[in-house]
Amino acid sequence: MELIDALKSYTDPANDGIKYKKDALRVYDRVKDVCSPLITMEDTNGSQKISLCYKSVKDFFIDPKNKRRIEEYLLDFFIDENKALEELGVSCIEYLSEERYQDPSDLKALVTRSESSYNNAFLRYAAVFWHMHMQDITPSSETLKTVEDFLKSPAFWTCIYVQSHAAPHLFARYKRETSHYKPILGTIPNAGLQFALPLPPWKEDSSSADYVSLDRSFCAFVLDWGELLTKNPDQLTSCCSAHSL
Repeated sequence: MELIDALKSYTDPANDGIKYKKDALRVYDRVKDVCSPLITMEDTNGSQKISLCYKSVKDFFIDPKNKRRIEEYLLDFFIDENKALEELGVSCIEYLSEERYQDPSDLKALVTRSESSYNNAFLRYAAVFWHMHMQDITPSSETLKTVEDFLKSPAFWTCIYVQSHAAPHLFARYKRETSHYKPILGTIPNAGLQFALPLPPWKEDSSSADYVSLDRSFCAFVLDWGELLTKNPDQLTSCCSAHSL
């Protein structure tokens, strides 16, 4: 369901809901047909988990040396891993920025599993992992603008709401104990305290003044309200009324 919902962005957005789903299923069937020799599909809890057959499959397709050994018509199957990660991150943001997530009438329904969950099947993944795909990349100017616009949009707060329900550790406070980090609550910030921040850690020389400002503002928000979000994520509205990016 997640993959089918994610593939909607590769169909015509002007389609009505039923045809939209049919088009996504058609693209999914095509992807499955082309990739079937390289993937396994395992039924889990009424859905299917899709994995590469072997780790060596991924290694083969991301190894740049292999491009010199294959026929030209196969080149599109070989990827630059950083470019792929950037595209995945942007695809997640484009999904999260859809009109339905700009000002949803029922936030709770977005994180409640029901028969209508199909319509938001990719939402949890996109919200939790968009920034992780972009952790180690140097963003293009287009990607940077996409991220900045997203951080300024109402859809970003919808994303935070989903994150705080699906992955509250993204806002947790931590302190280091030996080689591990231990989550803690109810502490006053100090020099030994660290906290999670679900944004790409881009340096100033690879981002922009606008992004740095948004990063600092969101950092202040998480420092002030992150603990509340980990314990009571439904209070996001209260947090927003007291803080704005």
